[in-house]
Amino acid sequence: MGKVTSVISRMLRLHMLLSDKMYFTAAAVVLFVMLTGAAEAQQQSCNLACPAWTLGGTTICNPANRCAGVPAYGPILMGGVAPQTQSQPEQKPQPEPSSIPPATTLMLWTIADEPMSFVIARADVAVCRPNCPEWVAASGTIKPDTPSKLRKVLKQLGKRRLPIIIDSRGGAVDAAIEMGRIIRKRALDVAVAKTMYFGCEPGAKGCKPDFSDGAYSAYAYPGGAICMSACPFFAAGGIKRLIGFEASVGIHQITTTVTNQRIMYQTRYQIIRGKKRIIDRKILSREATGTYQTTELRKGYRKRLSAYFSEMGVDASIVERMLAVAASDIYVMKPDELSKFRFATHDGDSRTFTPGKICNNDPKPDNCIELKLAGSKI
Repeated sequence: MGKVTSVISRMLRLHMLLSDKMYFTAAAVVLFVMLTGAAEAQQQSCNLACPAWTLGGTTICNPANRCAGVPAYGPILMGGVAPQTQSQPEQKPQPEPSSIPPATTLMLWTIADEPMSFVIARADVAVCRPNCPEWVAASGTIKPDTPSKLRKVLKQLGKRRLPIIIDSRGGAVDAAIEMGRIIRKRALDVAVAKTMYFGCEPGAKGCKPDFSDGAYSAYAYPGGAICMSACPFFAAGGIKRLIGFEASVGIHQITTTVTNQRIMYQTRYQIIRGKKRIIDRKILSREATGTYQTTELRKGYRKRLSAYFSEMGVDASIVERMLAVAASDIYVMKPDELSKFRFATHDGDSRTFTPGKICNNDPKPDNCIELKLAGSKI
């Protein structure tokens, strides 16, 4: 594995000297070497089962039954479906992959089931200094409190309009819709891609921003990025929505968790001329008597989802396509389907918004900024 790590290190140093287009080639080679080395180190073979997982209509193997010790890789991350604990309509997040063997750069290819976080990321490369592009990196599972986190980072940005780069397994539907409306109100663009950091991972112990305004030095890469389950509701809010051929958008039925409660209350009333008039009602206790999950949607809620997509310029028939896919499955839409449903508004991917040379354009895009290193007096 030491030889593989050495090759990876040389390739990563090489990418700093290459253009954006050439970097993709280098990154692909790094990933290939990484996977080959990991498989050789394990010296095991796997018998993969093939359930009804689909990629653009083609059945693909599920690594959930892989032999012990050999991790699953690839843009379609499979396995068991995570249980839901929210009491609001929620879509089950796309299953997370197994851990990738320890190495500084390899952890960037995993998607942990962590609550969604928002980080201001900035390209810090020689081709753009001192004016470089930046974006808001949104990664993780959408929770009911995620919209408040989004509002906080947008407030920090003031009037600046940065694209949102999303990588998410899904989560709470209502929260995703709320965030979609937030970014539509701000007229922001979105793309599905991973944000990879040159230094430490934001949120890690001892990790500090690379810039005085709290931004982190990073680059965006669409390979292996996902927007699954409830995530498309969030991404639909973008004015421009870019997916590309290397990222994946997956849909399935919405799962609602219903909690039954036994409520005891006290009511005071008075009778006037034979008619009862309630004065007040006081709840004495609440007791949960059980929960269950269902994929049945009320007619009104289904109409609400269709209306939301129409509001965002997405073909409302995408809701029917979602409901045709079992909640335990994920259907990854093909590029022509993304266009058909008007989910992808333009060709291209995240590299439309984030390449270093974009800030050489005249006029400069809204997401270009003059770099200031943390601790500097500039």
